[in-house]
Amino acid sequence: MRIYLPIITLLIFGISFIWSSVRVYRQTGINPMRFGQEDNAHNYIGKVMKVIIGLLFIAVFLYAFNWKYEYLIPVWYFASPAIAIAGLILLHLSLLWIVYAQLSMGKSWRIGIDTEHKTELVTTGIFSLS
Repeated sequence: MRIYLPIITLLIFGISFIWSSVRVYRQTGINPMRFGQEDNAHNYIGKVMKVIIGLLFIAVFLYAFNWKYEYLIPVWYFASPAIAIAGLILLHLSLLWIVYAQLSMGKSWRIGIDTEHKTELVTTGIFSLS
């Protein structure tokens, strides 16, 4: 279980960010990563998310290799096999949900707000419900 967590984490981030970015770039020629260098809330959130994702990877790898993980103050009542299995099930379901949602977005998928390239509002697939 410990070694599987970094594998599924890398898979989720690889599919969520890298695969989707490459797919949209190939279809449109537009870089879907839409964060700039201006000093505004949108770009600040993009920078903070990079730090949070980096910290997530550190925590996952510390857990996987059981190295100084106790300093992260794990929540003891979440450390049960039943909760671990439920968490893995939710991780796999979330990966399927992410793939479905990103494919439904089609060429309109972006990370951030794209002010240069206007796309159609997606109202099909799962987005017909929102």
